[in-house]
Amino acid sequence: VGGNQLPTLVILDSSIYCMIRLLVAPKALRDDNKEAVLELMNGYNKKYKSFKYYADDEGNLVMDTCVLFKDGEADGDMIYTMFNVIINHLNESYKDTMKAVWQ
Repeated sequence: VGGNQLPTLVILDSSIYCMIRLLVAPKALRDDNKEAVLELMNGYNKKYKSFKYYADDEGNLVMDTCVLFKDGEADGDMIYTMFNVIINHLNESYKDTMKAVWQ
């Protein structure tokens, strides 16, 4: 995304849930940008239902997506589809996100 590789985890277990977690920006939240970054994340969270942004305890900007599987069986097509949705969103929004982080 934007020439950057974002660390990504796909977490599968025996439940009906699959978590896709991306580290969008490490150490993103600081005193001088906190308001702008939180406002942007809140706007994304209102607009997009399939994933949610948050700042973890270390101030990293993280995006989580939860994929449900019927009968607890992993569905590779659904995971692939969610990656496409995430990548399309990030290709559109990453520049604005990093602008808020770097302000």
